[in-house]
Amino acid sequence: SKLGIDFIETTGTNGPDGSPAIQVVVGDLLVLFTGSPNGPGLQVATNSLDVNGTPNLVILDGSESWDNDFGFGTRADPSVVPIISELNRSIVLFGPAMNTPADPNGPNFFIETMRSVGTILGLGQSHDLPTGTIQASDPALGRPENPVEQIFPGDHDVVHGQHLYRPDNRDVDIYRFAIPANQRGILVAEAFAERMADSSSLDTHLKLYKRNTVTGLVQVVSSNDDYFSSDSLIRMELVGEANVEFFIAVTASGNQDNDPRISGSGSGGRSDGRYQLRFDYQPQSSATLSDLSGTPLDGDGNGISGGDFNYWFRVATPNGDISSVAGNPRTIFVDKDSPAGLPQNGSLSNPFRTISSAVAAAQVANSDRLGDIIRVVGSAGLDRNLLTTDDNLAYEIGDGGPGIGVLSDGRDFSVPKGVSLMIDAGAIFKLISSHILVGSDDSSTDRGGASIQVLGTPTQSVFFTSYLDESLGRDTNTLRTTPQRGNWGGIEIRNDVARDQGRSDPELAGIFLNHIAYADIRFGGGSVGQGTQSRVISPIHLNSARPTLLNNRITQSSDAGISADPSSFEETLFTDSRYQFSAPFTPDYSRVGPVIQGNRITDSSVNGLFVRIDTLAGQQLETLETSARFDDTDIVYVFGENLIINGTPGGGVLETVRPSLASTQINLLAGGNLPIGQSFQYRVVFVDRNGFEGLPSNPISSSATSAGLRTVDL
Repeated sequence: SKLGIDFIETTGTNGPDGSPAIQVVVGDLLVLFTGSPNGPGLQVATNSLDVNGTPNLVILDGSESWDNDFGFGTRADPSVVPIISELNRSIVLFGPAMNTPADPNGPNFFIETMRSVGTILGLGQSHDLPTGTIQASDPALGRPENPVEQIFPGDHDVVHGQHLYRPDNRDVDIYRFAIPANQRGILVAEAFAERMADSSSLDTHLKLYKRNTVTGLVQVVSSNDDYFSSDSLIRMELVGEANVEFFIAVTASGNQDNDPRISGSGSGGRSDGRYQLRFDYQPQSSATLSDLSGTPLDGDGNGISGGDFNYWFRVATPNGDISSVAGNPRTIFVDKDSPAGLPQNGSLSNPFRTISSAVAAAQVANSDRLGDIIRVVGSAGLDRNLLTTDDNLAYEIGDGGPGIGVLSDGRDFSVPKGVSLMIDAGAIFKLISSHILVGSDDSSTDRGGASIQVLGTPTQSVFFTSYLDESLGRDTNTLRTTPQRGNWGGIEIRNDVARDQGRSDPELAGIFLNHIAYADIRFGGGSVGQGTQSRVISPIHLNSARPTLLNNRITQSSDAGISADPSSFEETLFTDSRYQFSAPFTPDYSRVGPVIQGNRITDSSVNGLFVRIDTLAGQQLETLETSARFDDTDIVYVFGENLIINGTPGGGVLETVRPSLASTQINLLAGGNLPIGQSFQYRVVFVDRNGFEGLPSNPISSSATSAGLRTVDL
């Protein structure tokens, strides 16, 4: 809002303070009349139902043929005039201007809704103003066909509204801190209002000042209005100076022009409420690792000295028969060079020969244990040399067709729940009409917490290619074959279904196990699945996933080399209340989408990262609903569709509907240890993925327990 008003959406008839809420509905105007209403072509009516005489009900005529285009839409003439009803002077009616031609497209729903809300707020009609003014306008001063920028509300509406509802929160909180002279460090100042567990409607604005204590000179160093929705954040490198102190100022958005040296200065703050300020300053260490030339180590490999490289990994016992350590996570080895005919149990000395055997033996994660680790090692071939790939055995996945059938390592490869797949350098995978799935692809199967780590090295890649590719690995197909683009899909990493179903997602705990480095991926980007379930999978295919992708080479793909949905670019600092719920802590890492560096994509349909904006049949475009950032600069981002950012333009939402207990029953069962003669009450509450609770249901009570019935079944 540009006015001094906090708008809170609610489905109820009252606001948070009990006052009547503004109701905007589509319906029958006869609700307000006993007879036919005045005015030709009546469209909208607002009625004064408030005891204070303030209109709070808008009815948009359900019998009209509304134009639903955005803004001015396709209407022939946006002008309307108020017609005061003779039946009830508190009813304001809107109809077309007199002597104007009939509009074949019908009135515009967007414009009429905004105009009606403006009338309820007390804004009158303004027929002397040009097009672009919501509260009516003079058609002679311009029409929508002219190049008028569609900004809503219009400038005149804002000026009139600010006279009625003055935006005048001038409160400023200032925090002082000092940095030792010549010390260099990173400052992160983060305001929480909307993201607090008990959120407020304050739209914060942060400003960083520095002041010379000798001369009194005050300078603005940095400022920020909105970073995470309406919450603000400042992150920058600071260097301490002699006789210099720093200040962080917190105020409401709109009041940022205040002068900290003048008490009560500023105006225009459009919101108020509680907030929290998180302040973090980390001095940079002067002790660094350096090479023989004295150059500091480039930790994150971005070409600039310094930086950290974060890597997550799992370990589990590798020795002995895996069955002897049941109940604990184990490392199950798979090696194509394991002699055929010998007993295979997945141990280091007797590894499985096929991936399907390892998957069948792997124990999945549950509430008491982590899943196993499946470690796939490369074949050294007849000459026992990983680097000579012609004679090395490949892991083969898919269906080879007539005369061949399902390949040796299975029809499909889906990493089980909580299981970590590690693939060593030198391993060769050959696939046909299949792909590698990490995560759940539907709600019926839980593979939450699964992960993949492709552990190639600068001198030895991990290879993923077509089963028809005779140039790589020992050829097991007796026919002469030629690979083509799209022979197989790719590596699909998914967290979207797990999040929707409330299942395990290590990324929400700050654990980013998925890692693909130095992979050589060829002839991917094809369709997998059958019939209506068929879908195209990119060589690296991400859904709400943020893996580390380093120095991979992707060639001959029929689809984009890498693709990701908008949610995969989420930015997380791990300072939100959902991460700090158990106990406050200072995170030493953050995550901005996938970590992408040094990848080469050539000879593919899209030589870059394609941002997938999916549209289901009959549905609207997929939107970006999280705070996200595109921060990787050594890859091309490709958009094939408009990316709609779904922010919070309407402000907060006031919940008024409690969960229903209509399908909930409580019974007493035999046995148990509950006290005798007591009844118990239960409530149901919905919790969102951020850990915030909605309204609780009304309580439901059990019958009193007795000597034979001391267990409650809910």
